[in-house]
Amino acid sequence: MRASAGRRWIGGRGIKVKGGEDQPPIMSRRAATGVRKWRAHWIWVEKPPEYRNQYIYARRVFKLESAPTSASLHISADTFYRLFVNGKCVGRGPARSDPAWQSYDTYRVEGLLVKGWNVLAVEVNSFIRPRGGLLCQLEIKVEGREEPIIICTDERWRVKVSEAWSPRTLHNTHWDYSEVYDARKEPPGWTQPDFKDDDWETPFLLDTQDVGRLTVWRDVPLPPHTHTEPYFSLEPRDIPMMSEEEIRPVKVVDKGEVEEIMSVEENLDVALEMALESNKPLRTCRIEGAENLLTEGAPPTVIENQSRSAEILWEDFEGIPTVKDAYIVLDFGRLVNAYLRLDVEGAEGSVVDIGFGQTIVDGRVFLRPYNYQCHGDRYILREGRQRWESFHWKNFRYVQLTFRNLKGPLRLHSFTALTTEYPAEQRGRFKCSDPVLNEVWDATTRTVRLCLHDSYMDNTYREKEIWTGDVSVVILGAFAAFGDIEATHRYLRLPARGQNRVGFFPSYWPTPWEKPHLPILEHNLQYVMRVGEYYWYGGNRTLIDELYPALFKFMRWLENYRDEHGLLNNVPLYRWIDWAHTDLRGEALVTNIMYYACLRYVAEIARAYGRPQDADHFSALADQIPAAIQERFWNEERGLYVDCVVDDEQSDRFSEHANYMVLLFDMADEERRRRILENLANPRSDIVQVEPSFMLYPLQALFHVGEDKKAMDLMRQRYNRFFSFGSDTLWEEWSHRCDLRYGYWWTRSRSMAQGASCCPSYVLSTEVLGVKPIEPGFTRFEVRPKCGDLSWAEGVVPAPTGDIAVRWEKDAKGLSLKVTVPEGTEAEVWLPKAEEHRLDGKPVEESPLVKARREEPEGTVYTVEAGHYSFWAGETCS
Repeated sequence: MRASAGRRWIGGRGIKVKGGEDQPPIMSRRAATGVRKWRAHWIWVEKPPEYRNQYIYARRVFKLESAPTSASLHISADTFYRLFVNGKCVGRGPARSDPAWQSYDTYRVEGLLVKGWNVLAVEVNSFIRPRGGLLCQLEIKVEGREEPIIICTDERWRVKVSEAWSPRTLHNTHWDYSEVYDARKEPPGWTQPDFKDDDWETPFLLDTQDVGRLTVWRDVPLPPHTHTEPYFSLEPRDIPMMSEEEIRPVKVVDKGEVEEIMSVEENLDVALEMALESNKPLRTCRIEGAENLLTEGAPPTVIENQSRSAEILWEDFEGIPTVKDAYIVLDFGRLVNAYLRLDVEGAEGSVVDIGFGQTIVDGRVFLRPYNYQCHGDRYILREGRQRWESFHWKNFRYVQLTFRNLKGPLRLHSFTALTTEYPAEQRGRFKCSDPVLNEVWDATTRTVRLCLHDSYMDNTYREKEIWTGDVSVVILGAFAAFGDIEATHRYLRLPARGQNRVGFFPSYWPTPWEKPHLPILEHNLQYVMRVGEYYWYGGNRTLIDELYPALFKFMRWLENYRDEHGLLNNVPLYRWIDWAHTDLRGEALVTNIMYYACLRYVAEIARAYGRPQDADHFSALADQIPAAIQERFWNEERGLYVDCVVDDEQSDRFSEHANYMVLLFDMADEERRRRILENLANPRSDIVQVEPSFMLYPLQALFHVGEDKKAMDLMRQRYNRFFSFGSDTLWEEWSHRCDLRYGYWWTRSRSMAQGASCCPSYVLSTEVLGVKPIEPGFTRFEVRPKCGDLSWAEGVVPAPTGDIAVRWEKDAKGLSLKVTVPEGTEAEVWLPKAEEHRLDGKPVEESPLVKARREEPEGTVYTVEAGHYSFWAGETCS
């Protein structure tokens, strides 16, 4: 990779890789922007926490002689913060980031500051490292003063460990903890300037104390002028702030009472308690006006539990006395990522337990989907009316509220959700003559939105984790719906920054764990494939320039595990494709086809960026693989390719995964291709079926070999499983209650909105609409619709160069095709062979708008520049 004239890498030394020159460090060009000089210190409370999950309050009171003309507040935290200025909640963050390049947020707050006394108040939750951190710098400009006033985290702040948030709650599968909040222990008015914090402590300055350095698992070059120990360099946020909207439930699903089975004081696993209790009709408890929760401004819902008076005699009970608690189940109408909001009035010590889930099972909210997931929070009231908002956002559609320890009537004024969503404009769209395929496209987009926050996640219900491999498919769904957005750049950057010194990428990054999950080979390969696809789709040279050194390093490291056949064999990483029962031992077929694709992509990138030696090297390695695959994996008796070869012995496992990949990458001759399609169309029980996270490759393969209707039928058949259940999103597996990963049904609950499953909209846009780049970034692209059994389709592909609109209709008389080509681009439009082709109602030969024409076996190709075109071919699309 050659640096262009006048270019210099920001900060640190380059990375030395085998067989190549020094490479630039993986870091954002934004590192040199934003705050030019940090005066702030990282602060925390002095005493190390007893529990990993710790909340603190931090305040700084200051006086201004006049109102500011401008004020910028820069803030970051480990792990998450909630910021208040003079009592008003300003925002929350930061975006999760590589620990060596900590992200910070910037707010304009001049409208919140006043002449006189002001206060910055921050609530921070830390759960990754033994001690958290807060960094804040407010830069104020006032009229008549040349230098800004700087208010920053230092020894003048006051800090206090929060006693309201319990640190002993349970940790979910990944990232945040469940929340138990005791409002009786909250310092009233602590976000206001006049609050007395004299008994709070002076902060512990992390960068001036011997607290140890943040450890990362690979070498990190540090840039100058952004260094703030112990969190290394700081970068301004490179994605927009999330949009938020308060919504109400749309339906009261159920109301009744439960028999308490655990003491509130003893139990902090709220979800487990709620899951074990039996929901029964109201008998001794009272709920008045539950439907009022659906309407803004309605009277409060009133809840009363049975009396706990010790004067009640045994004879007053029917059967054995038990404690009864009222409950209400609410439906928000769709899956949402949202903060929980509660407006409630009652006696001190009353408890509201909040259980949340994606689905209803046997009439109950499904609260315990996995053995270490805790989808339940608890709020303990102080006396009177109060409002509360959860610190972390949750993913749910259904909520159960259980009311405990009531000493009189409790008035629930409202229970709402504050949704949090990445503010991506939906530019892409798709409609066709088949309503099932329309729902597939729409469900994909809904799922992408749910799995997109501060980065793309595998799901927001079970993990909130930024996985490297299979989840990378989500960026293809984002291409179809939103185009090239900042979140995609952030997602692709993170694994490259997490790359270790050997060369492989982490399973997920950043991680809340001290040691990352053992890297997965197929995740690494799929990540490289996504970078290669982004090279063609986005054409962002700066980003590809940053990522190439990491790709190069990984591909060269893999060469250590090529065998005499040129295939990867026994690479010492964890092996995983999807949750299906595939065989990935030894020379694994799918793994080696992915490796082949990676070699081709990296060679293309290398050649485009002036590294012909790298390109020739990777191309030569790729050329060895197809012949080896055809020779070693074909099973003549079964008419399919086997999953793997171990010590020169073929596996007895056959899968859709392996055979669709062979079709997609043209590694079978015509006779073998015919037999594969025949066997896959009439599968026996020995053919392992792909799960949703691998569906990209079968769909692309069928379109690639001209089986357009079969591709559409596969979509209809597989994804309709979700819609028949009533879902409008794409799941992690075909069932959300069990799977076949071991070759038999095994109980395990899965996500109902999974980023790795988000390929269908991309396939529909690129194949049915037929829009694909010919040159990186869509400066040249093709429009080649695949019609199948559809009569029409229309939509927009949001390319970086502009929106590409396509509409086609097919009938017995022919095919009409309308195309919008953005300014500065050129399109190759494919029409089926016919005696007559027309453009804007005239024979194409008479049109001066056509730059070139060529004949291909599959049709005629016309090259046109920017504009709106109406083509017609006098026969149906084949």
